[in-house]
Amino acid sequence: MDIRVPQPSLLEGLLAVQRAVDHSGNVPQLGGVLIKTLENGLYLEGSDSHLFIRRHIDAEIDSPGAIVLPARYFVELVKRIPPENLRLSDSDNLICTLKWNSGQCEIHGYSAEGFLSIDECPSEGISIPAKALRKLIRETTFSAAKEESRPIFGGMLLLVEEGRMRAVCTDGVRLTVSEARSKPASSDADMASTQRSAAPARTEFNAIIPVRTLLELLRLTGDADQVNVALDEKGVYFTWNRTWVFSRLLSGRFPEYERVIPKQFKTSFRVDRNAFRSACDKASLMTKGVTNPILLEISEDSVTVRSNTPGVGEVVEVLEAIVEGEPLNVAFNARFLIEGLDVIEESTVFFGISGIEAPSVLKPAHSDDFLYVVLPLKIG
Repeated sequence: MDIRVPQPSLLEGLLAVQRAVDHSGNVPQLGGVLIKTLENGLYLEGSDSHLFIRRHIDAEIDSPGAIVLPARYFVELVKRIPPENLRLSDSDNLICTLKWNSGQCEIHGYSAEGFLSIDECPSEGISIPAKALRKLIRETTFSAAKEESRPIFGGMLLLVEEGRMRAVCTDGVRLTVSEARSKPASSDADMASTQRSAAPARTEFNAIIPVRTLLELLRLTGDADQVNVALDEKGVYFTWNRTWVFSRLLSGRFPEYERVIPKQFKTSFRVDRNAFRSACDKASLMTKGVTNPILLEISEDSVTVRSNTPGVGEVVEVLEAIVEGEPLNVAFNARFLIEGLDVIEESTVFFGISGIEAPSVLKPAHSDDFLYVVLPLKIG
């Protein structure tokens, strides 16, 4: 292999794919980045056998080939080289030479034959605006479980049917649901190295995707307009521009989440989002313990946000609100409320409360595309 590539392009690609690299050391090749030439450039790929990230970049190919270079050294080296044209070549003994204007470096690599890669994805699927996909991810993943002891709760349920995409996450205590429109996928001419399988198109999905994969998509899709999503028995594929992400799915049964979403409320109110968030934030400063309890005192035309911890202090703030239903005092975890309010973009929020120990719903006041189900805390 003998190639010439601009340092900025190479570094951008390496930073994209290195997040999928396996640093455990169990499989040496998975601790590296695959570099493989194409007719009109090359692609870089990182993988830990569960998550695969591939990025295509332009390069001049003097001699084709492929090699795996240890990410730990190669990425850091390229970071330290000025933005100029680089030359990368390897020898039969898997030693790669990287040359720049004022110097060079030799790095011992691995054979590309031992690198686990997936080179075929379904020919069709669905397409969603990248902005809408990022919104789905941002609005749901914060409520997924952080503990690895419950793998299903560490994933996002993705449902696609009749042109609608629904994302659902839960940690068993709270639940988020976000929706967006989708359409049949378009082909991506830049993904020449990824063969399209002859499998029939699947435009309706029901899959549980690891949150780790979704957070990488959130990071990587900033330059995308549309993202194609496809599913087969191996996993889920996301493609856009010159980037390709594949992820294994989580196995198991996702909770029957629709059963816990209340349809009627004993009390509800509409309030300015920023004012409510600010009041909850201030009240959280006077809370102690893992539950961060704050009290909402709901009256005829206002909501009082209160926290009181003996030996610490008290915060009280009264907010104007449009209230329906009976007066009610109910407590919530301050952090849970703040995290829900942080992902709502609308200026006014709706908060429906079914009872002092029943699930409540926080959502934008004028949209049903997002809702957040959260349980009150026991008080008294």
